[in-house]
Amino acid sequence: MIRFEIDFSKQKTEANLLYEKEEFSFHVDPHVSKGVASVLINDLQIEVDVDGNAIYVWGLCPYTAWKKNRDDPPEARPGRLKVSWGEDIVPGVSKRIGDRGSWQVTFNPESGWIRIHDPASNNISGELVEFATGALAQVDNGKLQSLWLRPIKS
Repeated sequence: MIRFEIDFSKQKTEANLLYEKEEFSFHVDPHVSKGVASVLINDLQIEVDVDGNAIYVWGLCPYTAWKKNRDDPPEARPGRLKVSWGEDIVPGVSKRIGDRGSWQVTFNPESGWIRIHDPASNNISGELVEFATGALAQVDNGKLQSLWLRPIKS
């Protein structure tokens, strides 16, 4: 089982989160090259470094499937998101959370926030950390509840 921990004493990753509509995908600029593996949610990846720190989000997330809403995340503090899956990190390997396409994606067009969450667990409790610029993770008891993303370009 994949577990997530928050450490507010560490710094977040500084990189611009971008969304490219014509490519239906997220990426960061400048590119952060420390990633070795990832956690996969639908087709979106949370890149992880060799120490298990989540460093940025990238990958396919078609806006044509997003559902509009008015949700905004609670207040978040900057920090580090640590990922562990009970075994050594294998470079180039992704570990999937849930089934492909099982996490719901919603979008607030007024604020620009995009939320990716498991609709079977509509839990909005837990701590919220900004682990990378424009990327928040909501964690409760070691489980990822939601990703909140606000790219600077869409």
